[in-house]
Amino acid sequence: MHTKQLKVETHVVTGASYIINSLVEAVERAGVKIESLVLEPLASSLTVLTQEEREQGVGLIDIGGGTTDVVVFKNGTIQYTSVLPVGGYQFTNDISLTYDTTYYAAEEAKLKYAHTEPNAVHPNDEISLPVVGRSTELKVPLRDIRQLTRERAQELVRLIKLKLEDAGIEDISSMQLVITGGASVLPGLKELIQRTLTLHVRIGVPDGGGDLPDELKAPAFATSTGILLWAAAQHRPETAKATNVASNGTKNGGGGVVSRFARQVRGLLS
Repeated sequence: MHTKQLKVETHVVTGASYIINSLVEAVERAGVKIESLVLEPLASSLTVLTQEEREQGVGLIDIGGGTTDVVVFKNGTIQYTSVLPVGGYQFTNDISLTYDTTYYAAEEAKLKYAHTEPNAVHPNDEISLPVVGRSTELKVPLRDIRQLTRERAQELVRLIKLKLEDAGIEDISSMQLVITGGASVLPGLKELIQRTLTLHVRIGVPDGGGDLPDELKAPAFATSTGILLWAAAQHRPETAKATNVASNGTKNGGGGVVSRFARQVRGLLS
């Protein structure tokens, strides 16, 4: 075979070297040696997406503590990745700044009362928040807390839509979306996405091929369990199988490593 040109279609992810080096240094100072790095949403996809979804086309929205990762799969491979500077932290910070309360109190209020539908509660329902520098607490209407949450959620959904448009998605309304990450379980968020983007939405829960304890089968652990499966795949002696897991996302690729990890986690949680 003879040719004058060789073309390759690939997807390259870059990151600021000083940030990556700082992260590696922090982890290794804690006594953990780093052998390789993996893109966070790629790790999450290994444990929350099915191969059928990858082949048919799917968008994974990983809503973490400080950022939201967007990754689009088509024909079994990644077509687009992006990171939004909005996550669970911003929801908490809105409450903290608005009512001059501590971050801890704002986080507790978010976890207990946040919702994207303000009108779902009685107008007279209130909660008490401590105010920085004051001995008395502030009475805050529950509807106001939910209104803050709704506005931030609407902003996040608008940004997600823009990223999906950047990815070349012509008809977002027919697209399958999987949301995961700790902030994805915000009450009303899934319904908000269904009203504004697409009806085809589900919450992604980690699946370790039956090896994960029930305590880890929650969206908040999607990335951590995905990193485990990625590492297990990379260090298997069968290089071909490892490559297959890394590229195709076979969920049960972790094998015995996942089983041992699950037993250790059970011991820590018991």
